[in-house]
Amino acid sequence: MGLLDSLKNFPFSLRGDYEEFYKNAPSTPKERQNEPTDSCAGSKTVQHISDLQKYRIILQQYSERLKNREAQIETHERASLDKIKSASNSAHEYSKALLDTEYRVIDYAKRFDAKESSIFAEIQKDAEKFKAHNSTPAHDGFEFENEFSKVLAANGFKKVVVTPKSGDYGGDITAEKEGVKYVVQCKYYTSMVGIDAVQQVCGAKIHYGAHVGVVATNSVFTHAAKILAEEAGIFLWDCEIIESMKKSV
Repeated sequence: MGLLDSLKNFPFSLRGDYEEFYKNAPSTPKERQNEPTDSCAGSKTVQHISDLQKYRIILQQYSERLKNREAQIETHERASLDKIKSASNSAHEYSKALLDTEYRVIDYAKRFDAKESSIFAEIQKDAEKFKAHNSTPAHDGFEFENEFSKVLAANGFKKVVVTPKSGDYGGDITAEKEGVKYVVQCKYYTSMVGIDAVQQVCGAKIHYGAHVGVVATNSVFTHAAKILAEEAGIFLWDCEIIESMKKSV
């Protein structure tokens, strides 16, 4: 019989204490060895606190990442709104520029139509003029030059000279009147005289040292020839003017 069994027979008050201890005490040494100690419990508590701190740090880091992500999204949204506003303004400016261009095109078309109508009216007028005043008798350009030199002489021009048939440098007749030297390019045409005649007499004016350059024709002049002659200071004598010069003799 063991010591605790012996103590059960003792008639004093400590018996109950021992009895209680006996009931709760581990029956084998192995069970007593596996019983947790205060140091193990403290170690588990420390480990639990350490884990909580790790989770808290992870949560803080995640919260910071969320805040950074929210800031990035807000910045991106602001940039997107700025781009949308800029694109809207650009579209408005483009629409305005397109509308202005359309107005300019319409205005140009109107002016072009008006100009074309004016040119057509001018051509029609010149055609009627050619029909009414083309009465210069000539078989070719050389004959026209000789006939017109006589018209010049009859109208008070002096030193009237018909230049050679070749190498005339764009001048068919030279003449003087009241101290002013003229060089004349003659064109005997059945159609309208273009800007080439104006260009030729510009060169002849320089070559012959003339003060005045003239293009004389039994026909009429194109609109372009009239514009160039006005810019270059060249006189254009068409069939109506020549006929009036003949009548004044």
